[in-house]
Amino acid sequence: MRAEKRKHPRFPDESTVELGGTLDMSGKLIDLSVTGVRVKFDAKQKLRDDREYAIRILPGKAPDLQPFSLTVKLVWSDTRGHFTEAGFTIVSSPAREEFMHYLDFISYGTVAQNHAD
Repeated sequence: MRAEKRKHPRFPDESTVELGGTLDMSGKLIDLSVTGVRVKFDAKQKLRDDREYAIRILPGKAPDLQPFSLTVKLVWSDTRGHFTEAGFTIVSSPAREEFMHYLDFISYGTVAQNHAD
């Protein structure tokens, strides 16, 4: 496995993601960082890199944490098979406090799991 050279680490997660705007669809979060998010949609989707999208993350592993929204912009997408995987950069976080609480929650779980291995 190749080591990534990211400034901000990504943390794996499987929460439900809703993509709003002109496209109303849902998918699963693959990973999340302070600056980006990677999502897998169960169907092929045509996403545009010249617009911003509003995504809503529904924390599945932490029912006591509130859903939150992020404004994102497409960086890349892959439509192999019957699904679309896409990477977005975070443009803004209207619910910054909820976002940071959730990022702390999943990063703690990842660090704890790595130390248990």
